[in-house]
Amino acid sequence: MQLTALVAVSGATYHFDRLYSYTVPAHLENIIKTGSMVLVPFGRGNAKARMGVVLGLEETENTSKLKAIYDAAPENARLTGELLELVYFLKEHTFCTYYDAVRAIIPYGAQYKAMNSAAQPYLQKQIVRSTENFYSRAAMPEKLTAKQQIAWDALTEEKSAQMLEQSGISQDILKRMCQKGILTREEKDKSLLIYDNYARIDEEITLSNEQQAAFKKLGALMQTKKPQAALLHGVTSSGKTLVFISLIKKCVSEGRRALVLVPEISLTPQMIYRLKGYFGDRVAVQHSALSNTERLLQWQQIQNGEADIVVGTRSAVFAPLENIGVIIIDEEQEHTYHSENSPRYSAHDISKKRAVTHNALLLLASATPSTESYYAAKTARYQLVELKNRYNSMPLPKVELVDMRTELAEGRTGSISARLAEEIQKNLDAQQQTILLLNRRGYKTVGMCTGCGETLKCDSCSVPMVYHKAENRLLCHYCGKAISPVPEFCPKCGEKMKYTGFGTQRVEEELAEKFPSARVLRMDADTTSRKNSHEELLARFARGEYDIMIGTQMVAKGLDFEKVSLVGVLGIDQLLFAQGYKAFENVFSLVTQVVGRGGRASIAGRALIQTVDVNHPVLNLAAKQDYKSFYEQEISFRKLNLYPPFCAICIVGFSGAKDDEAMKAAHSFANMLKSHATENKNIPLRILGPAPMNVQMVKDLYRYKLTLKCRNDAAFRGIISDALADYSKEGLPSRVSIFIDFNSDADI
Repeated sequence: MQLTALVAVSGATYHFDRLYSYTVPAHLENIIKTGSMVLVPFGRGNAKARMGVVLGLEETENTSKLKAIYDAAPENARLTGELLELVYFLKEHTFCTYYDAVRAIIPYGAQYKAMNSAAQPYLQKQIVRSTENFYSRAAMPEKLTAKQQIAWDALTEEKSAQMLEQSGISQDILKRMCQKGILTREEKDKSLLIYDNYARIDEEITLSNEQQAAFKKLGALMQTKKPQAALLHGVTSSGKTLVFISLIKKCVSEGRRALVLVPEISLTPQMIYRLKGYFGDRVAVQHSALSNTERLLQWQQIQNGEADIVVGTRSAVFAPLENIGVIIIDEEQEHTYHSENSPRYSAHDISKKRAVTHNALLLLASATPSTESYYAAKTARYQLVELKNRYNSMPLPKVELVDMRTELAEGRTGSISARLAEEIQKNLDAQQQTILLLNRRGYKTVGMCTGCGETLKCDSCSVPMVYHKAENRLLCHYCGKAISPVPEFCPKCGEKMKYTGFGTQRVEEELAEKFPSARVLRMDADTTSRKNSHEELLARFARGEYDIMIGTQMVAKGLDFEKVSLVGVLGIDQLLFAQGYKAFENVFSLVTQVVGRGGRASIAGRALIQTVDVNHPVLNLAAKQDYKSFYEQEISFRKLNLYPPFCAICIVGFSGAKDDEAMKAAHSFANMLKSHATENKNIPLRILGPAPMNVQMVKDLYRYKLTLKCRNDAAFRGIISDALADYSKEGLPSRVSIFIDFNSDADI
């Protein structure tokens, strides 16, 4: 009998993603376990070496036709039992491949790659850590030169060569002192400190009576040591974060660990510094703005049990924490918790599974929870915990709706109304700060020919290109294609082009024209692409270096600035009349959240919402911060039209280089699905489409979708799997790619 491994290989497509058997060489028998990362030959002639993960081990009698594993990663690279369970969970629920799941779970730096040698391929880590020399005192010498004395005096504790060089101590001096036995040298991995400039917080947290009641209820749920789920619904500035920290303190004091998820990288620094202030260096971080090396070091800190708390964005949900007591998802309604690439998972679903595994409390929190989450709380699937008042009894901001039709009628075509300009000036005079929200970056958003009416669209995507004035170019926000310089004349008929609409760049320019002395900060994808730029810009705004911040959605949530007393909402109508069943929920949430950025300290807040429909019920409810009335309207709409939470929605997407092939593939899959549904009549299913996606072409690929109203259970996933198998047998994947997404809002 020979030990064999069942291996899921990288580079597989869904239709041949299965476990392949390989023999385990004698020298690897004590190394390879279930969960090990391995390198295997794959394909005819063993021409290709592929990464794989061992998902099973067995004894096999006849192994004459099996190939042998080339190499295996060390023990500390092995997937734990829980992470292996997540691999299976992702494959079943998102229809990804095994190895796509592995790549989602393990950060790039902790993964391995194939290397070639004269003998056979071998594994090497994706990131090989660089090292540096550290020096410390050895024997006290009888006599030192002047330069050696400086080095000796500097080494009251171990220091790196780089630190000593900054003090003017050369490598040559250090080398000679080591040769004489005066110093010792040790080679160590370079350390990368992140978020280390935090201020320690020693004072005790003081909770209001309402916060204390919420904390007591949540703490009791956590102490049951059984899987629990709760929704903390609190108005903006009600002090949810203080409840989080109190709960985490309780969790850590009981020897358990905490996972905290935030929706945006821009919100991560504020949460990290708050947590590090209370818990010090036992806080680890996971998010995509970290370099691969930084992420690897943080991952290893977690893996080695050196972190009690992990905070990060969506991918942090896979952190290898043991003994989790609480998982917190802040601003739980945000779409950023849903992955838009394979595997298309929801951080909520992974969190629920991990909470069950660890007998932990899953805590969702928001001032504007998703309709599905609030419905779960109202129907007792979650415990509902509420904070109805602002912390320190500060009133909610006063909100005014500004009619932009009146502005147009009076000949004012700018992005900032006369009323908003008046309030901004008041804030400038009072040396208070203003936040303006506009969810469109760029300068002008549409270029149209004055002759033929043609709109300048990206030739790879079916969307208009956006004019970015600072770079003098048109940019596609989907594929990144650019045209520079910006055309003055229509490429089709030669008539003059006219650029209309406005984005954050244009508003920034308009603010400079209206308020020349104001210091304006623009926060959008163009200004925050540099590493740590979110953190640096927000810190400067907090220090009062800017008077006005204009930004996209990244300025709407979670931010807390004492001097912000005015909030302006621009261009909300585009979102209000957008497609997708979540359009109203998204607008209500965005407006409520950004209005809540004002008046969070001793200064009373006010907000102005510019719109062409001042009577729209969603805007008026958001202005009053009346979530419960909005929920009652929204849940009635969802029930009447059969939308979540009364069903699940599954989007089946198709993309191909030819329009007709993509459409035919969508029709073929729909017929396959109908056939399997007919055989399983007890499975509720409605098939809508196929139809073009809202953006029909992206990166030269035509895109269609089927919208399935269904019940997301094992039976339904079974018929999807059967239809995918039929699709593969027809050979369609070679011409048109397909994806399954249970987390879309049907507005792709």
